[in-house]
Amino acid sequence: MTSWSFEPLLGSWWLVIAVAVLLLAGLWIKPQFSSASPLRQRILIGLRLLLILLVIFAMLRPGMVWSQFKSQRATLAVMLDFSASQQLPSDTSGLTRWQKQREIWDEVAALAKASKEDLDLVAYGYDGQLRPLALNSEGNAELPAQPTGKVTDIGKVLFDLTTIKTESPLAGLVFVGDGTITADNSNYDPLQIARQMGQMDQPIIAVGTGPRGGSADSRDIAIEGVVEEMEVFSRNRLDIKGTLRLRGLVGSQIPMRVSLIASDGTQTILDTKQISPREPDEALPFSIPITAPDPGEYRVVIEAEAQTNEAITTNNMATSFVTVKSGGVRALYIEGQPRQEQVFLRRSINASPDIQLDFLILPPSTRERWPIDLKAVLEGDEYDAFILGDVDSAAFGSEQLELLKTRVENGAGLLMLGGFHAYDGGGYGSTPLAEVIPLQLRAGIQQPFGQPVLNQLHWDGEIKMMPSGTHPVMQLASDGTKNNEIWQKLPSFDGANRWLNIKQLPGIQVIAAGDQGQPLIVAAGVERGRVLAMAVDSTWKWWLHGDQQIHKQFWRQALLWVLGRDRIEEGLTVAMDQRRLYREQNAAFRVRWQAGTGQQEIPDSVQVVIEKPDGTTIPVKTVKKGAETLEGSWLVEGEAGIYKLRATAPRTGNDATGKPLIAELPFLVLDNSVELANPIPDWQLLAQLAESTKESGGALVDGTTVVEAVRSLVRRLQTQQTEVELARRLGDKALDQWIYLGFFAMLLIVEWWLRKRWQMA
Repeated sequence: MTSWSFEPLLGSWWLVIAVAVLLLAGLWIKPQFSSASPLRQRILIGLRLLLILLVIFAMLRPGMVWSQFKSQRATLAVMLDFSASQQLPSDTSGLTRWQKQREIWDEVAALAKASKEDLDLVAYGYDGQLRPLALNSEGNAELPAQPTGKVTDIGKVLFDLTTIKTESPLAGLVFVGDGTITADNSNYDPLQIARQMGQMDQPIIAVGTGPRGGSADSRDIAIEGVVEEMEVFSRNRLDIKGTLRLRGLVGSQIPMRVSLIASDGTQTILDTKQISPREPDEALPFSIPITAPDPGEYRVVIEAEAQTNEAITTNNMATSFVTVKSGGVRALYIEGQPRQEQVFLRRSINASPDIQLDFLILPPSTRERWPIDLKAVLEGDEYDAFILGDVDSAAFGSEQLELLKTRVENGAGLLMLGGFHAYDGGGYGSTPLAEVIPLQLRAGIQQPFGQPVLNQLHWDGEIKMMPSGTHPVMQLASDGTKNNEIWQKLPSFDGANRWLNIKQLPGIQVIAAGDQGQPLIVAAGVERGRVLAMAVDSTWKWWLHGDQQIHKQFWRQALLWVLGRDRIEEGLTVAMDQRRLYREQNAAFRVRWQAGTGQQEIPDSVQVVIEKPDGTTIPVKTVKKGAETLEGSWLVEGEAGIYKLRATAPRTGNDATGKPLIAELPFLVLDNSVELANPIPDWQLLAQLAESTKESGGALVDGTTVVEAVRSLVRRLQTQQTEVELARRLGDKALDQWIYLGFFAMLLIVEWWLRKRWQMA
């Protein structure tokens, strides 16, 4: 389709018309050719008319627009897997995956070179990053002798590709690799990016390297899903769970063994099995129950015997680190209202690794089912301590409160919190539990549900609490003056329970009082147990005030006191994000400080080292994070084996002269990299990438069919023609101006030459 247009000089048609009229009028008036013959006059007038038309033509600046269909030039991207997994065998041919990739690259590059009039070729290597490859004049790339990438992040490299601008539009991607993602916590979903590429008409030709699962050349045993570390109390049951994945081993007998290795190297066989896979690719879950041994550090090793022709055997074994603890504290917190106090109390107590706090709520909405059957937990020895919140005595019933009283007398701890249905308001004065509560409770009085609060049972307004004398629960600092300063700065409470009186018996002590002398916390020894009665229920304000550490210390001290552990010892623990690591992987760790009664921050002189299997140590730097934590990391290097993370800290405060605190944590460094841990390609992911772009021409192929797939893509591009709109206007190019000037000058010269020849003026 062709169209014409005009752009008159200065945008004025009237100017063009005026000039044309003037020029034609001048031709009409002058020159006079009367002396010439009629033929000569017509020739000269014709030349003048041509000159006038040229002037008008130039002033109109004519332009032409027309359409033309052209084959679209496009870019083909090729991505080659540079990760270390490409060193593994490709198939039974004896070639590695990297050698297969080089063959594929040579074929694709040759085809792209033959189609260079329609196709631009760009190449990239990838592992955890996308790496552009320079192509020489022949279209060849200089590839490394061996791939050594540490991790593979397919989602990230696909995303990076979509952000790169190419000279011509990206028409497709030849993605070569095994499809296995080994990067931890990737932020990119490869399938989502593939779907976006499909919507942009950019097909993915996925070329898999390595054997398919279930084929004869993909024999592999892998133990998966075994947790890296577990904690359990001595003599408790522990289940070792995982999955045994078997590929290409139908009909084989696979011996499997579970061993327990103590810190001194002593090994105990816990279980043995014979596994017979029935499918080419089979995942068999297992669960092996064991009884936790004596306290200490152990390793549970699950291993399957290596089979002939396995590509790698390091994944035939999995190790789990087991910490067996002695004692520990287990407490049950029973609450009657979903109030703020219980949220922050649980948060603070759960911050102590040696305390397990279970929670049970008995809200008034369940009154029709009261008393709730708690006999099993109240008469057994499952719990060392009980915490009663704002829960009415009717939720338990007299019989079960008798059981709780007996448990306290036999050594269990009891901690009671304030609330509208605590103490008198909960009707405890008429229950057997009143015998162990260190208060004179009113019998026959109880706060009705849904009724106004009984004022005689409560102190209203803000109440500032301060220690009464010296007691371990109230000791937030080793120095008495500093301790009082801390209490003085803490926020006031929103009211408190008003008790009738305190029992006047040996072992009962008011350890905290309000600013008007109101007793707020009473401690008591009851036969072999201890009881702590608190009239307040708004210590959560401390947490919101920024005194989280004080809140944690107070509640830990309160709970441990009712258990007979008056003094909190300083402690040091170490933890790692991962305890099974590969070489060149980053080992992140934390050192946690358990402040003692003196509430000292973690010392600045904590030393952290890595002990290697040969006994040598490597110092590691740490960064302080808050008052009780150090963080650091170590790039794993050295031979495979059992390493130890060790932290050493001096004691502080009154214990400054004691032996230093030492915490150790063993971890395992495996023999190869994470890239070599799984020899089986992820053909499923490769198929999904191709399927996501199927409508655009995406396909899953192998090395023998990749050339035909690329040829199909090129043919598809050649049949796709784009309508291109072209435009040309007089004067747009310098050539136009020179042609116009030459023609104009030629007409003037011809007229001058004719007049000269005809001897005209």
